[in-house]
Amino acid sequence: MGVIISESDAGTKKKLKKEIKKFKGGVKDGVAIELEKVMRKIRDDAVAICPKETGTLASTIRIASVPTGMMTGAWSRIKEIMLFDKSIIAGDITKINPKSGRPVDYASWIHDGHVMRDGRFWSGVPFLTEAIAMNEKELNDAINRALKKLGKNYSD
Repeated sequence: MGVIISESDAGTKKKLKKEIKKFKGGVKDGVAIELEKVMRKIRDDAVAICPKETGTLASTIRIASVPTGMMTGAWSRIKEIMLFDKSIIAGDITKINPKSGRPVDYASWIHDGHVMRDGRFWSGVPFLTEAIAMNEKELNDAINRALKKLGKNYSD
């Protein structure tokens, strides 16, 4: 959905464009400030929950501004959960697992589960999903605080 401004009446259009730009910036900045602390908590909880056979996968869990899905494609084995304008990501093809000698590109398999070589299904450990669930109330509160701040900026 988009907003189209088509009429012009003595500068009103310019003022409206300026207010829309201000609003968009306020949404991004206001929500980002409120979510920053919560996102760090979610990341830390995900690290705590993540299986740590070598600890390499847990060491790749991070917050990023650029979603990896945009860089690696939809079928990436790197796991990403997007919250507003940032992502919490697990997995990194540039890190090497010291036990296997291979890149840490198996986050989706650990998180979502996979079929093992012997044919059994390993159900996985949804460390990112669980971390978000653990912080759901705090996340919702942060979003509500941001919306309240935003409303104060734009009330009459």
